[in-house]
Amino acid sequence: MNLSKYISFALIGGALAFTSCERSLTEVNENPNQPEEVEPQVVLPAVIRDAVNVHTDGAYLVGNNAAQLTAKTLRVEVDIYNWGSWPNTWEGLYNTLRNAERLEQLAKEEGNANQEAIAIIMQSYIYATLTNAYGNIPYTEAIDGENGNFFPGYESQSEIYTGANGLLSRLEYAGTIIDESQTVNGDILFEGNMTMWKKLSNALRVRLIMTASNQLNDAASRLQNIVADGPLFTIGENAALSYLSSSPNQYPLYNMKQGDIDAVNLGSQLDTVFNQYNDPRLSAVAANPVAGGKPNGSDAEVGSISGSNLSDRYFYQESPQNAKGVIMTHAEQELLLAEAANKGLISAATEETHYRAGIESTFDFYNVDFDADSNYSDFSDFYTTSGIDLGLLTLPEDRLDKIREQLWFSTFFAGHEPYFLVRRFLFEENGNWDEFSFLSPPAGNVNNDELPNRFLYPGSEQSLNGENFEAAVPPGGDNINNSMWLVE
Repeated sequence: MNLSKYISFALIGGALAFTSCERSLTEVNENPNQPEEVEPQVVLPAVIRDAVNVHTDGAYLVGNNAAQLTAKTLRVEVDIYNWGSWPNTWEGLYNTLRNAERLEQLAKEEGNANQEAIAIIMQSYIYATLTNAYGNIPYTEAIDGENGNFFPGYESQSEIYTGANGLLSRLEYAGTIIDESQTVNGDILFEGNMTMWKKLSNALRVRLIMTASNQLNDAASRLQNIVADGPLFTIGENAALSYLSSSPNQYPLYNMKQGDIDAVNLGSQLDTVFNQYNDPRLSAVAANPVAGGKPNGSDAEVGSISGSNLSDRYFYQESPQNAKGVIMTHAEQELLLAEAANKGLISAATEETHYRAGIESTFDFYNVDFDADSNYSDFSDFYTTSGIDLGLLTLPEDRLDKIREQLWFSTFFAGHEPYFLVRRFLFEENGNWDEFSFLSPPAGNVNNDELPNRFLYPGSEQSLNGENFEAAVPPGGDNINNSMWLVE
């Protein structure tokens, strides 16, 4: 968080107060060319766009690579766990929170419950990424410069998740205040459809509960209530921002240099999984499906660029209007519920139903054409004959591995979520890579085969918010292997 910005403004304001003899500070700050009041619908598009843009960049640079969905050919620091001051999403995400919290304030002033709910959902989405990445973070005091708090205290990750004003409570509250009969202006994600916002609030709760399922004593009851009460996404319903071909709602990677685009390849782990099933989804995420994938950490520049996850089918420069910024998909929701069923957190009888629905949803999301892209006649043919069918397995642990595999792919390009997911998987198996059929420690990693637990706090926090920073740093100092509530 750029605290220096607030401090500079305070110093400038003090200087003006002493030097201005004829005009007040209020008069100096008046701008006749700008409105005094800003309406929520003016702020809302920026809140959505900025948050999704930061997460899309994070997916491309960190999330997909750390989770071995893709692999770097240049600057392989993320792949080999050589994490220092980078990766860093701190400033980008906290900057997005300024408008998100302003949106909530404006909505409350107008008595617009739907705008307030959207603001809370977007804030929760952003704060979840921050705490999942760093652990303890500024939360309730984070965006409080207007009230003179330039040195926000940090709050514990457990409190951020489960406190009275925590993420799970806030998302639940947002769902309760939504009026589905009313629309909102400025909604570039769901075009004002408040039922979809309610579904997103519940889907994000599913994600967070499963992320913290090893720490929550009431994970089962929380999930069961959501499943019973809903609503949740159905197939074809996703929280994914459709970008346009022109600024400002343009795909954030559109202007990236071609060399940087080519520096991210399809990961060999994902390529192996897809080839195992002769899976037509390979054509949706590889520019050249027959070229193979690149091992994470390898110096060899081999394999297919991740082309069409940025290209003609889904993303990329030739068709930026087709690009999507993924917040959360129906596929991820369903596969999380399949995992929950496998673990007995919800009805075990629903395990394969959710699993199959999640996989089918990825086919829908990537618009897989069975006639053009595969030897299978349709999804049912693929599911029953490719070897992906969960019913072929009898042992719960084997079914769990299969569910995890498909859940892993479902988070492709969903911000940093692929990394958070793999971190949880490894934590649940005591760091034993051998428990997974689709993961292995990357070649040449410099962290003793251990996936880092967290990002390092930015140096600006130590210099500008030192006292609170020191109180927040885990025992042993600020390092990538520090534990946090989610993995302890």
